[in-house]
Amino acid sequence: MMNSMNERVIKALAYPRFQLRGDLDLGDCPHGGLYDKQDPECLECNVGPECRWLYSNEEFAALQEKSLRDLIDALEFAIEYVDGLVTEWEHKRHQCRCEACTWLRDAHRLLDEAQHYTM
Repeated sequence: MMNSMNERVIKALAYPRFQLRGDLDLGDCPHGGLYDKQDPECLECNVGPECRWLYSNEEFAALQEKSLRDLIDALEFAIEYVDGLVTEWEHKRHQCRCEACTWLRDAHRLLDEAQHYTM
């Protein structure tokens, strides 16, 4: 049975998944965005890290079976990604009320809480 912290982190991963799906240019992808660790093209692709993250954290990727540590790692990657977007958009992350900035503030709090939970 999954604990509450795992559920909260899994729920938090929904926004970055949505954002990544909209941002990734998969027009030339022979796999349609389904990362294949056996394909050298995937290993050299310029959207490889994001695609790999999306593929391994898709809602159908058995997230409920992942350890809290793995979910925390996924959340850390998502925070870095969304932080990059907020920086690119030049938002004032501590004051802005847009979905990305709000998610980022909440995700930082959740990350701190989840990391303490694993101690």
